[in-house]
Amino acid sequence: GALVDARRVDLARELTLPLAMDPRLPAEQRRELESVLDIQSSFRADQLLAENRPAEAQAELEALAARRGGQLTPGANLALARLLVAQGRAAEARALVEGMLERNPRDIKARQVLVDVAIAERDWARAQAALVEGAFLHPGDLRLTLAEARLRRARGDQLGTLRLMERAAARRLAELRADGEVAGASAAARAMSPGGGMPQAQRLHDPLTAQIAQELIRARDEASMWIQGGMQVQSRGGVAGISRMTNITIPAEVSVPAPAIGGRLTVGVDTVLLRAGRMGNDFTTSQSFGTNPVFADPSFARPAFTRPVSEMEGAAVRVTYIRPNLRAEIGSTPLGFERPTWTGMFELVPQITDRLRVRLTAERSPVTDSMLSYAGYRQVLNGPFWGGVVRTGGRIQFEYSPDARSGLYAGGGVHALTGANVVRNTRYEAGVGGFYTVLRQPGQSVTIGVDLRYIGHDRNAGGFTFGHGGYFSPSQSVVASLLGEYRAQWGDWTFRGIGALGYQSFRTASAPVFPTNPFYQAQIEAQAAAAPEVFQARLPGARSSGPTGSLFANLEYAATPHLRLGVAGRYERVGNYEDTAAFLYLRYRFDRPRADLAPLYAAFPARTAYPNVNDPQLGMFQGGAPELVRLPSGAARPVW
Repeated sequence: GALVDARRVDLARELTLPLAMDPRLPAEQRRELESVLDIQSSFRADQLLAENRPAEAQAELEALAARRGGQLTPGANLALARLLVAQGRAAEARALVEGMLERNPRDIKARQVLVDVAIAERDWARAQAALVEGAFLHPGDLRLTLAEARLRRARGDQLGTLRLMERAAARRLAELRADGEVAGASAAARAMSPGGGMPQAQRLHDPLTAQIAQELIRARDEASMWIQGGMQVQSRGGVAGISRMTNITIPAEVSVPAPAIGGRLTVGVDTVLLRAGRMGNDFTTSQSFGTNPVFADPSFARPAFTRPVSEMEGAAVRVTYIRPNLRAEIGSTPLGFERPTWTGMFELVPQITDRLRVRLTAERSPVTDSMLSYAGYRQVLNGPFWGGVVRTGGRIQFEYSPDARSGLYAGGGVHALTGANVVRNTRYEAGVGGFYTVLRQPGQSVTIGVDLRYIGHDRNAGGFTFGHGGYFSPSQSVVASLLGEYRAQWGDWTFRGIGALGYQSFRTASAPVFPTNPFYQAQIEAQAAAAPEVFQARLPGARSSGPTGSLFANLEYAATPHLRLGVAGRYERVGNYEDTAAFLYLRYRFDRPRADLAPLYAAFPARTAYPNVNDPQLGMFQGGAPELVRLPSGAARPVW
């Protein structure tokens, strides 16, 4: 029993199993042993659940129920309730815990679980009511303080959670010292200090002290301010000066918690440099750009064409607000481009049932397939401008998770694609897929998935002549993919890798050379009629089918408790199209305790600053997973 209280469940099991198999054990001692075994099973189920192994936790509880003739102890019932919450069955968990509280309103452990169930259901009023009643029955109990901290975190109040946990930590240290537990207080102080960390907190033997230390570290992470920056280089294949593009983006941002409304506010500036190379001199290439086709002369007896500019640069700004299940962003395309415009995004993820949620997204974002679609061109000094395409619309996606290891999703969206002097287009998309985590351990996980996606457009605007947008716009595209993801952590190193292999079939429609200018289109049609072997009045359609694949990798290193360095890369290939991106970044976090809590950190006077120390840090929006960076396909900048 002492080993179980100290969370040494495996060692306790090694000692008790031989006794359980001894037929000579007296009846009284056997009853005591069975009681210890029951407690072991409850602890073991909770331990497995904490390690994201719900199937094994369920098997442990089922074995306990079988050993007891179908009945579970109160501790095992609470473990079962936590398991039900993890499986998305919060209503069943609530019924179980409320029944326990009806029988014993002073059961503080059941009350803690009731708060967690209400948080899972996002029923803030029920959670607060359970805390108020618990505070009346158990005034000053730190276990209720922990439950209140979880409620504040779920509601996005990072600073309130931090203040609450700092007070709880100071109280717990004072209690340990008052009880004469000098060694335990010293170990707890080290784990709770900015020089400690999550591994030290998890090794504390006293369960309550360990929980307080872990919650304090997590609250400190979420309430800290950080700055981060880096450099991304993205390369897309194509014709030099036209469809080829190298995009160098240097993002920099600062993020702070929003104390009045909860959540986090981030302000960023992305410096963008675009390079397309120099367009060739040959006649065929010249006809593919701007208004060149209507002035082209195969003999080049007079100036036949103009070249697009090969470089552009600017700086985009953005302000983002994020909290659980909500994200809002307002910003701009790079200022410095000839015609910058505003961008924005709003995403809401309401929970429909315990297992089903819906993701609603509205966005206005730049199309970054080429310099034409991203920045736009002006053919000559005083000539007309065209390009600068933005995608405006929304999508809806339903996400069903029967348990913590698997999920299904299906959704679709519609976007209008518009730009200056660019033919208006509409994009349709639909997708369905699923995933299953085949391996989930404390230091690593492996997830596999399938994805089927359809994309269609009203018209082909993929050319680079006047009126086209320079972006991939198939009338039909179907991609089926098998995906795999591996995550791992080795000490200060964190890794994430994603691979996809699939098959794509797409078709692009034929399109006028000048879809927005009837005069130019009539002229090129006349030229094509006179010299069909030289000119063409329409861009030809195309069909293509074949394998597709992509690779993504992200490696991060915690260089110091407050500085993290990372690299990420992505490679995609579809037919003869290739897209490659590489990203180098760093993140620095500021963290200093309040002056009135300085005694908590008095054992560490050598540090002049108190950096955040969770290596790698826990993120409030990823369920404790490291906040790795993403390089979405087609994105102009990385997503932190």
